Amino acid sequence: MQDNQALIVVDVQKDFLETGALPVKEGSQVVPVINRIIPKFKNVVFTQDWHPQGHISFASSHPGIAPYSTIDVSYGKQVLWPEHCVQNTSGAEFAEGLNTENGELYPGRKEAKRKLGKCRFEKMAAKKKLLLIKQTCIWENEETDSNLSETAHR
Repeated sequence: MQDNQALIVVDVQKDFLETGALPVKEGSQVVPVINRIIPKFKNVVFTQDWHPQGHISFASSHPGIAPYSTIDVSYGKQVLWPEHCVQNTSGAEFAEGLNTENGELYPGRKEAKRKLGKCRFEKMAAKKKLLLIKQTCIWENEETDSNLSETAHR
């Protein structure tokens, strides 16, 4: 890959794996796929979902309202999730075996966006994002808006 490209690995954390608070079926199978792809990129960024205790998006912060319900908040509708990826808990940790040694780590996607706007990734022509969604890793090329998928089963 070229110097102006980055792999962005988004929220591959314990709470999103099979036994986590918001499980993705066979989610841990994405880890070896990511580890196989990482060496192809000079620039690798890892983000973490990183909620404070009592976050507004947690159903437990709204007594009497069930998880997956929605509420109205100042910015629109908010889905109420089970507690997940709470700062400094085991569920917020990266998935076991994920090779994060040669990447930059950013807890919280908002923090990543803020910092990435000020660092060398700001002028990158193409960025790749690897997302854990259901059972699929999705390659999204932001420049061309094309998608290539590789299933986590491989």
